[in-house]
Amino acid sequence: MDWMKLIWEARRRIAPYLQPTPLYSYPLLSDLVGAEIHVKHENHQPTGAFKVRGGINLIGSMPEQEKALGVITASTGNHGQSIAYASRLFGVRSVIGVPENCNPSKLAAMKSWGAEIVIHGSDFDETREYVERLAAERGMRYIHPANEPLLIAGVATIALEVLEELPEAEVLICPVGGGSSCAGAPLGESEAVRSGGRGRNAPGHSPVPGQSARSGRGSGCGPSGRRDQMRAGDPRQESRSVHERRERFQGPSCPGAYGSPSLVKVAIGPH
Repeated sequence: MDWMKLIWEARRRIAPYLQPTPLYSYPLLSDLVGAEIHVKHENHQPTGAFKVRGGINLIGSMPEQEKALGVITASTGNHGQSIAYASRLFGVRSVIGVPENCNPSKLAAMKSWGAEIVIHGSDFDETREYVERLAAERGMRYIHPANEPLLIAGVATIALEVLEELPEAEVLICPVGGGSSCAGAPLGESEAVRSGGRGRNAPGHSPVPGQSARSGRGSGCGPSGRRDQMRAGDPRQESRSVHERRERFQGPSCPGAYGSPSLVKVAIGPH
Protein backbone atom coordinates (compact mmCIF):
# COMPACT_ATOMS: atom_id res chain seq x y z
CA MET A 1 0.00 0.00 0.00
CA ASP A 2 1.33 3.44 -0.95
CA TRP A 3 0.98 5.20 2.40
CA MET A 4 2.91 8.22 1.17
CA LYS A 5 0.30 8.87 -1.51
CA LEU A 6 -2.60 8.22 0.88
CA ILE A 7 -1.32 10.60 3.55
CA TRP A 8 -0.59 13.50 1.21
CA GLU A 9 -3.97 13.01 -0.47
CA ALA A 10 -5.57 13.06 2.97
CA ARG A 11 -3.84 16.33 3.76
CA ARG A 12 -5.19 17.94 0.61
CA ARG A 13 -8.65 16.48 1.15
CA ILE A 14 -9.15 17.73 4.71
CA ALA A 15 -7.49 21.13 4.19
CA PRO A 16 -10.69 22.94 3.07
CA TYR A 17 -12.49 21.81 6.22
CA LEU A 18 -9.92 21.72 9.04
CA GLN A 19 -7.28 24.25 10.02
CA PRO A 20 -3.97 23.02 11.46
CA THR A 21 -4.29 22.81 15.23
CA PRO A 22 -1.93 24.71 17.55
CA LEU A 23 1.18 23.20 19.10
CA TYR A 24 1.80 24.88 22.47
CA SER A 25 4.61 24.49 24.96
CA TYR A 26 4.09 24.71 28.73
CA PRO A 27 7.12 25.47 30.93
CA LEU A 28 5.55 24.04 34.07
CA LEU A 29 4.72 20.78 32.30
CA SER A 30 8.23 20.62 30.85
CA ASP A 31 9.74 21.15 34.31
CA LEU A 32 7.54 18.41 35.74
CA VAL A 33 8.49 15.89 33.04
CA GLY A 34 12.13 16.89 32.70
CA ALA A 35 11.91 17.44 28.95
CA GLU A 36 10.77 20.17 26.60
CA ILE A 37 7.08 19.38 26.10
CA HIS A 38 4.84 20.61 23.30
CA VAL A 39 1.15 19.70 23.24
CA LYS A 40 -0.76 19.30 19.98
CA HIS A 41 -4.23 20.66 20.70
CA GLU A 42 -6.59 18.46 18.72
CA ASN A 43 -9.28 19.51 21.19
CA HIS A 44 -9.56 22.60 18.96
CA GLN A 45 -11.16 20.47 16.25
CA PRO A 46 -14.90 21.01 15.64
CA THR A 47 -15.68 17.70 17.34
CA GLY A 48 -13.13 18.26 20.10
CA ALA A 49 -11.01 15.28 19.01
CA PHE A 50 -8.44 14.28 16.37
CA LYS A 51 -10.54 11.53 14.80
CA VAL A 52 -12.46 14.01 12.64
CA ARG A 53 -9.41 14.08 10.36
CA GLY A 54 -9.97 10.45 9.47
CA GLY A 55 -13.72 10.78 9.14
CA ILE A 56 -13.50 13.66 6.67
CA ASN A 57 -10.80 11.91 4.67
CA LEU A 58 -12.70 8.63 4.43
CA ILE A 59 -16.18 9.93 3.69
CA GLY A 60 -14.86 12.71 1.46
CA SER A 61 -13.16 10.10 -0.73
CA MET A 62 -16.16 7.77 -1.07
CA PRO A 63 -17.74 7.46 -4.54
CA GLU A 64 -21.26 8.84 -4.89
CA GLN A 65 -22.77 5.35 -5.17
CA GLU A 66 -21.29 4.42 -1.81
CA LYS A 67 -22.36 7.68 -0.19
CA ALA A 68 -25.91 6.97 -1.34
CA LEU A 69 -25.92 3.76 0.73
CA GLY A 70 -25.20 5.66 3.93
CA VAL A 71 -22.56 4.75 6.50
CA ILE A 72 -22.75 2.85 9.75
CA THR A 73 -20.18 2.34 12.49
CA ALA A 74 -19.72 1.48 16.16
CA SER A 75 -18.24 3.90 18.66
CA THR A 76 -17.98 4.90 22.29
CA GLY A 77 -17.84 8.58 21.34
CA ASN A 78 -15.05 10.32 19.42
CA HIS A 79 -15.02 8.08 16.36
CA GLY A 80 -18.80 8.35 16.18
CA GLN A 81 -18.61 12.13 16.32
CA SER A 82 -16.06 12.05 13.52
CA ILE A 83 -18.29 10.00 11.25
CA ALA A 84 -21.40 11.97 12.15
CA TYR A 85 -19.67 15.29 11.49
CA ALA A 86 -18.16 14.18 8.18
CA SER A 87 -21.45 12.64 7.08
CA ARG A 88 -23.26 15.90 7.68
CA LEU A 89 -20.53 17.76 5.81
CA PHE A 90 -20.94 15.59 2.71
CA GLY A 91 -24.68 14.96 2.93
CA VAL A 92 -24.44 11.29 3.83
CA ARG A 93 -26.83 9.41 6.11
CA SER A 94 -25.04 8.05 9.19
CA VAL A 95 -25.94 5.46 11.81
CA ILE A 96 -23.80 5.16 14.94
CA GLY A 97 -24.06 2.14 17.23
CA VAL A 98 -23.08 2.80 20.84
CA PRO A 99 -22.95 0.65 24.00
CA GLU A 100 -25.47 1.14 26.78
CA ASN A 101 -22.93 2.94 28.97
CA CYS A 102 -21.96 5.50 26.31
CA ASN A 103 -20.88 8.92 27.59
CA PRO A 104 -24.07 11.08 27.56
CA SER A 105 -22.31 14.23 26.33
CA LYS A 106 -20.72 12.39 23.40
CA LEU A 107 -24.04 10.73 22.62
CA ALA A 108 -25.67 14.16 22.50
CA ALA A 109 -22.87 15.45 20.26
CA MET A 110 -23.34 12.62 17.76
CA LYS A 111 -27.07 13.33 17.64
CA SER A 112 -26.37 17.04 17.14
CA TRP A 113 -24.43 16.27 13.96
CA GLY A 114 -27.47 14.43 12.60
CA ALA A 115 -26.57 10.79 13.19
CA GLU A 116 -29.13 8.09 13.92
CA ILE A 117 -28.12 6.50 17.22
CA VAL A 118 -28.57 2.79 17.92
CA ILE A 119 -27.93 1.75 21.52
CA HIS A 120 -27.04 -1.92 21.90
CA GLY A 121 -24.69 -4.03 24.00
CA SER A 122 -23.06 -3.82 27.40
CA ASP A 123 -19.61 -3.13 25.93
CA PHE A 124 -18.00 -1.98 22.70
CA ASP A 125 -17.39 -5.46 21.26
CA GLU A 126 -21.06 -6.38 21.60
CA THR A 127 -21.99 -3.11 19.93
CA ARG A 128 -19.54 -3.60 17.09
CA GLU A 129 -20.72 -7.13 16.34
CA TYR A 130 -24.33 -5.96 16.30
CA VAL A 131 -23.53 -3.04 14.02
CA GLU A 132 -21.72 -5.34 11.57
CA ARG A 133 -24.88 -7.45 11.30
CA LEU A 134 -27.02 -4.32 10.99
CA ALA A 135 -24.83 -3.00 8.17
CA ALA A 136 -25.45 -6.18 6.18
CA GLU A 137 -29.19 -6.05 6.85
CA ARG A 138 -29.52 -2.41 5.80
CA GLY A 139 -27.02 -2.55 2.96
CA MET A 140 -24.97 0.32 4.35
CA ARG A 141 -21.24 1.01 4.11
CA TYR A 142 -19.72 -0.31 7.35
CA ILE A 143 -16.81 1.73 8.72
CA HIS A 144 -14.52 -0.07 11.12
CA PRO A 145 -13.39 2.22 13.98
CA ALA A 146 -9.69 1.66 13.24
CA ASN A 147 -9.05 -0.86 10.47
CA GLU A 148 -9.57 1.60 7.63
CA PRO A 149 -6.58 2.87 5.61
CA LEU A 150 -8.25 6.22 4.91
CA LEU A 151 -9.00 6.78 8.60
CA ILE A 152 -5.38 6.07 9.46
CA ALA A 153 -4.09 8.28 6.63
CA GLY A 154 -6.26 11.16 7.83
CA VAL A 155 -5.01 10.85 11.38
CA ALA A 156 -1.41 10.63 10.12
CA THR A 157 -1.64 14.27 9.05
CA ILE A 158 -1.21 15.20 12.72
CA ALA A 159 2.41 14.07 12.62
CA LEU A 160 3.01 16.05 9.44
CA GLU A 161 1.82 19.21 11.15
CA VAL A 162 3.87 18.56 14.28
CA LEU A 163 7.10 18.01 12.35
CA GLU A 164 6.55 21.00 10.10
CA GLU A 165 6.25 23.26 13.12
CA LEU A 166 8.71 21.41 15.35
CA PRO A 167 11.13 19.55 13.03
CA GLU A 168 13.57 18.97 15.89
CA ALA A 169 11.04 16.90 17.88
CA GLU A 170 12.60 13.64 19.02
CA VAL A 171 9.59 11.82 20.44
CA LEU A 172 5.91 11.70 19.52
CA ILE A 173 3.64 10.43 22.28
CA CYS A 174 0.16 9.28 21.29
CA PRO A 175 -2.76 7.80 23.20
CA VAL A 176 -3.84 4.23 22.55
CA GLY A 177 -7.51 3.43 22.16
CA GLY A 178 -8.71 1.84 18.95
CA GLY A 179 -5.25 2.32 17.50
CA SER A 180 -5.76 4.78 14.61
CA SER A 181 -3.68 7.53 16.24
CA CYS A 182 -0.70 5.32 17.03
CA ALA A 183 -0.95 3.61 13.66
CA GLY A 184 -1.04 6.95 11.87
CA ALA A 185 1.65 8.86 13.79
CA PRO A 186 4.67 6.73 12.72
CA LEU A 187 3.41 6.74 9.13
CA GLY A 188 2.98 10.51 9.15
CA GLU A 189 6.40 10.97 10.73
CA SER A 190 7.94 8.74 8.09
CA GLU A 191 6.35 10.69 5.25
CA ALA A 192 7.47 14.01 6.75
CA VAL A 193 11.04 12.71 6.66
CA ARG A 194 10.63 11.27 3.15
CA SER A 195 9.46 14.67 1.85
CA GLY A 196 13.02 15.89 2.30
CA GLY A 197 13.21 18.61 4.87
CA ARG A 198 9.94 18.27 6.80
CA GLY A 199 7.76 21.21 6.04
CA ARG A 200 7.30 20.95 2.31
CA ASN A 201 3.73 20.78 1.13
CA ALA A 202 4.10 17.94 -1.34
CA PRO A 203 6.07 14.72 -1.73
CA GLY A 204 8.61 14.07 -4.44
CA HIS A 205 11.91 14.96 -2.78
CA SER A 206 14.75 12.52 -2.25
CA PRO A 207 13.62 9.93 0.31
CA VAL A 208 15.77 9.37 3.36
CA PRO A 209 14.30 6.21 4.92
CA GLY A 210 16.20 4.87 7.88
CA GLN A 211 17.81 8.19 8.80
CA SER A 212 15.77 8.54 11.96
CA ALA A 213 16.23 4.86 12.78
CA ARG A 214 20.01 5.11 12.53
CA SER A 215 20.06 8.12 14.85
CA GLY A 216 17.90 6.30 17.41
CA ARG A 217 15.22 8.98 17.23
CA GLY A 218 11.64 8.59 16.14
CA SER A 219 8.11 8.03 17.28
CA GLY A 220 8.99 5.59 20.03
CA CYS A 221 11.68 3.16 21.08
CA GLY A 222 12.00 -0.35 22.33
CA PRO A 223 14.43 -1.89 24.79
CA SER A 224 17.28 -1.59 22.28
CA GLY A 225 16.86 2.19 22.11
CA ARG A 226 16.14 2.06 18.37
CA ARG A 227 13.14 3.61 16.77
CA ASP A 228 10.17 1.27 16.96
CA GLN A 229 8.25 2.30 13.89
CA MET A 230 5.54 0.20 12.32
CA ARG A 231 5.96 -0.87 8.73
CA ALA A 232 3.29 0.13 6.26
CA GLY A 233 1.01 -2.77 5.47
CA ASP A 234 -2.30 -4.18 6.59
CA PRO A 235 -3.93 -1.48 8.76
CA ARG A 236 -5.48 -4.20 10.88
CA GLN A 237 -2.00 -5.39 11.81
CA GLU A 238 -0.88 -1.80 12.44
CA SER A 239 -3.84 -1.20 14.71
CA ARG A 240 -3.18 -4.38 16.67
CA SER A 241 0.55 -3.84 16.91
CA VAL A 242 0.22 -0.55 18.76
CA HIS A 243 -1.08 -2.47 21.75
CA GLU A 244 2.02 -4.67 21.66
CA ARG A 245 4.29 -1.65 21.25
CA ARG A 246 2.72 0.14 24.20
CA GLU A 247 4.30 -2.36 26.59
CA ARG A 248 7.75 -1.81 25.08
CA PHE A 249 7.66 1.99 25.05
CA GLN A 250 9.67 3.39 27.92
CA GLY A 251 8.91 7.11 27.68
CA PRO A 252 10.99 10.11 26.57
CA SER A 253 14.19 8.96 28.31
CA CYS A 254 14.60 5.49 26.76
CA PRO A 255 18.02 4.14 27.80
CA GLY A 256 20.60 4.50 25.05
CA ALA A 257 18.40 6.55 22.77
CA TYR A 258 18.42 10.14 23.88
CA GLY A 259 20.91 10.67 26.71
CA SER A 260 19.78 13.32 29.15
CA PRO A 261 15.97 13.60 29.11
CA SER A 262 16.30 17.36 29.59
CA LEU A 263 17.50 17.59 25.98
CA VAL A 264 14.51 15.79 24.52
CA LYS A 265 11.79 17.71 22.71
CA VAL A 266 8.52 15.84 23.09
CA ALA A 267 5.32 16.47 21.18
CA ILE A 268 2.25 15.04 22.88
CA GLY A 269 -0.82 14.55 20.77
CA PRO A 270 -3.57 14.27 19.93
CA HIS A 271 -4.75 16.26 22.96
